[in-house]
Amino acid sequence: MSVGSTHYNSDGMKRHFGPRWHKDPGCEHQPLFKIALEDIVIDELHLMLRVTDRLEKGIIFEVIDWDEVRIMKK
Repeated sequence: MSVGSTHYNSDGMKRHFGPRWHKDPGCEHQPLFKIALEDIVIDELHLMLRVTDRLEKGIIFEVIDWDEVRIMKK
């Protein structure tokens, strides 16, 4: 959204396959399919929607916790 598509293909941002690449930060498991990292395009819209959804859930649960504490003090 704020950077061009070539930004993610720069040497500093590229990930490279190695024997333990799935242990890098942001990776939880080994991939199901062997797709070259050069063939992957990040869908920034859905990524931002996912992040926003997680943040909203955190805020909602925190407000519910505040209400429960306030009710218990009465």
